[in-house]
Amino acid sequence: MNSIRKEVCLFTYTIFSLSLLFFSAFQLYQSIYRSAAELHVENLIYTVSKADEVNLTKALSVKLSSFPLPLAYDLSLGATLYEWVYYLSQDKRYLDLQFRLREQSVQLRPTWAPIYLQRAKLYRRLDNSKEKDMLDLALYFGPNALSSLIYNLDYTFSHWDNVSRESQVKAANQLLGVWSQFNYRSELNQMIEFSRGKQRICNLITFNNLSVESCKM
Repeated sequence: MNSIRKEVCLFTYTIFSLSLLFFSAFQLYQSIYRSAAELHVENLIYTVSKADEVNLTKALSVKLSSFPLPLAYDLSLGATLYEWVYYLSQDKRYLDLQFRLREQSVQLRPTWAPIYLQRAKLYRRLDNSKEKDMLDLALYFGPNALSSLIYNLDYTFSHWDNVSRESQVKAANQLLGVWSQFNYRSELNQMIEFSRGKQRICNLITFNNLSVESCKM
């Protein structure tokens, strides 16, 4: 009886050790490609060359989306890579792939605010009214996240005549609050530069005797 018990314990220990070994190997494999993808996205932001970048960007996205044990972040990162592929190739198939990965990412981690923010951006590109729904979810799960606040400012000032008075007042106060944080100025300035509500934002900035680089032009 003791020998059988020892064999069972040894077998269980062996299975556990092998499982742990395989799990660690999967984690290392995924970590390597995840880091490579993050670095690649960072490089794309600063240096974009169509001919050289499309194939590598697609390959990394395929790797991330086919991970054995993907995280919500992995799928979201893969979607971001497909976003770049679409930008570089203008092939609408990659919008569909991007959307599919965003959906899968939400299923894995339904309370992660950045997922909803990325989906809001995608819906904006598709001119879909669900953009506001996704923004509301991003604000609900990440009310103090700078990226959510900046996007909300952009959306509200760009749709000023179609939002409630309460939303207008809240956005005006948020704008002044974000401006008061020096570390936020760069992202605020970038948003204003490309926002459809730029003139209205700049009017409020000027009215309060404040200054933002994008409003000086």
